[in-house]
Amino acid sequence: MSVDNTSPPDTTLPTVSISSPTNNATIKAGSRNFPITATAADNVGVARVAIYVNGSLLCSDLSAPYSCSWNVPNGKNKKYSLSAKAFDARGNEGSSAVIQVISN
Repeated sequence: MSVDNTSPPDTTLPTVSISSPTNNATIKAGSRNFPITATAADNVGVARVAIYVNGSLLCSDLSAPYSCSWNVPNGKNKKYSLSAKAFDARGNEGSSAVIQVISN
């Protein structure tokens, strides 16, 4: 068995964005199973997408559509930052823009 050492390394970062909710959306305080969804792409393939709330990992999803259910804390007029990271099989990591939501 021979190894092909002529292939260039995969250095292309995956792209990822939060598709729902939208930036500056108002969400209901105390909501259970509130969906957060992300879209991701890579030149070779996306291995997983991780979704974060206020910088803390909410969940990882291995297949599209990438989503998590979030139990929104009680309390009105609280701001939350949502973001996502996409990873490919080579360990390349791409990060989304951070979006803001506020509870009502």
